[in-house]
Amino acid sequence: MKMMMKRTIGVRGAPGVVVAVVCMCLCATMTEAQSAEEFIDSGRVQIRARVEPQRVFVGQKAELIVDVLTSTWFLRAPQYPSSLDIDRAITPSPEAFGINFTDTIGGESFAGQTRKFPIFPQVSGRLVVPSFKVTLVVADDNAKPSPEIALHTPSLELSVDVPPGTEHLGVVPATPRLTVTESYSRPLDDLEVGDAFDRTITMTIQGSVAMLLPPISFTAGGAVAVYPARPELEDRRNRGLFTGSRTESASFVLESEGSATLPAIEIHWWDLGANRLRTETLPAVEFDIAANPELAPEHLGIPEEDASEQAPEPAVTEPPWWRLPLIALAVIVVVLALRRPLGALLHQIENTRHDGRAAETEAFKRFTSTARSGDPSATYSSLMAWLDRALPAEGPVSLREVAGRYGDAELDRQLEALEDSVYAPDGAAGTWSPKHLVAVVSRLRDTLLDGAPGNAQAPPLPPLNPKRASSSRPESEKGRG
Repeated sequence: MKMMMKRTIGVRGAPGVVVAVVCMCLCATMTEAQSAEEFIDSGRVQIRARVEPQRVFVGQKAELIVDVLTSTWFLRAPQYPSSLDIDRAITPSPEAFGINFTDTIGGESFAGQTRKFPIFPQVSGRLVVPSFKVTLVVADDNAKPSPEIALHTPSLELSVDVPPGTEHLGVVPATPRLTVTESYSRPLDDLEVGDAFDRTITMTIQGSVAMLLPPISFTAGGAVAVYPARPELEDRRNRGLFTGSRTESASFVLESEGSATLPAIEIHWWDLGANRLRTETLPAVEFDIAANPELAPEHLGIPEEDASEQAPEPAVTEPPWWRLPLIALAVIVVVLALRRPLGALLHQIENTRHDGRAAETEAFKRFTSTARSGDPSATYSSLMAWLDRALPAEGPVSLREVAGRYGDAELDRQLEALEDSVYAPDGAAGTWSPKHLVAVVSRLRDTLLDGAPGNAQAPPLPPLNPKRASSSRPESEKGRG
């Protein structure tokens, strides 16, 4: 009887024991789960950051090197910002992939990933590299994903110097190598009044970016009009090595006979390998301009002042009355015959106008999106692309001419700041504001779409096509770059 009672008690107590064990396991599992803060506080995830080198010249490349480490392993790639945000510095995006490594810290093995952010300073002084966030997900003790962990880099500084002896030379990029080439669209001999030629200068910099190359000012001595084109900037990257090129060109139109000169051009740069200043010189070019008989008034055979006397006025006669009904009937017949083709033509014109408006709208959207990204070079290019759509009949125009035409002082200030950021990295003007630039350009767009310029008394934009504008260019504009 006692044995039977013991069995019964044992059987009935088994479920209680199982429940207790299950609860203990669940509690243990819940205890083992860690929060993001616990991963950070325990040192199981770490972040390191440094700037190398810590002292550079203006335009010389520095790098922010960020290491992210974990004592377990990464379950997804760490998420970094697309680029740095450093005032008065060009900060291209880092390489698409990080560099994996292992390290031992306190006798414990860590898996890590390195990401390098390039920095090209535009001014001297101390640049602040602000802190930013890196997010990651690692494996916990049960090989399951941890919560998303946010790590922050420390705020760092970079010392930037101007190469010695270059304080008065303007933009002097520091680079291992800089080359300069030039070309002409035609030989500079047998030139006559009315002829034109193009001069193109290309600068290529190693280990840096195109925006750090100095702008070129084209001038000419003599009766030569100069029409600079917009510079073309191109950057290339191969396994972390940057190469930038800046191509400047101008058209020269010969306006009267005589002698003319293209002054010498000097481009200074600091050789990082030899630690010395170098100067690339394009020598001055002299040439003669001969008279062009085809452009002289005598070629017409009649002096201009006597043309009115030599040309007899045509006799004015009235057509007979009976021709008028016939002309009206012919006009009606022609209109009826051409009604369908004319309708199709008008429809095509309306479609073309609609396509033009759509292209302009798309170009403006690209400009606003690019401006908000904060990249001055890309913003400048997208703004000029929109202007080509918004002012298709004007031909190539500059940003400042547009601002002057429409009498908008705030637009002029924003465009000046943008151009300084693109073409004059050491310019004295303040940094450009993407928000304000989008606002003033939007106001300009509203004016253009309304078809009523804000300053009705402003003179029209001067023509910039040398082949069309050489004979009508105002005297005050001749010879200007």
